[in-house]
Amino acid sequence: MNKQKLDERLSSHWLSQYTANTGRPPPSSDTVDRARAWLVASGATQHHLVTVGVDGEIVLDWWAGEKSLTVYVDATALEYFKIWGSSVHEMEYGPVEEKGPELWKWLLNEQGDRPPGVE
Repeated sequence: MNKQKLDERLSSHWLSQYTANTGRPPPSSDTVDRARAWLVASGATQHHLVTVGVDGEIVLDWWAGEKSLTVYVDATALEYFKIWGSSVHEMEYGPVEEKGPELWKWLLNEQGDRPPGVE
């Protein structure tokens, strides 16, 4: 994702409009800074959806075929949630720090690889 588009999506103007329309609390400046830093460091080049969660966390979503990757960002934590296939039981979640680049490999791998031990 280019820097201009990223700055636009994480701008205080866009976030304040979004939260005003949804009634959700706005993310803190620390949360916005953390989301921006992680997106740049991760090399996220795929288009993604940016929303704000009910507690003011930033929620980033990506899709590729039957897979989706959601990253929740708040001032103190980054957590991921992966879903694949048609069953809600086909999922995995945890701290982003433990997975790093594996998340992008998984999302963009057209083979549809599943985590070890999952049929």
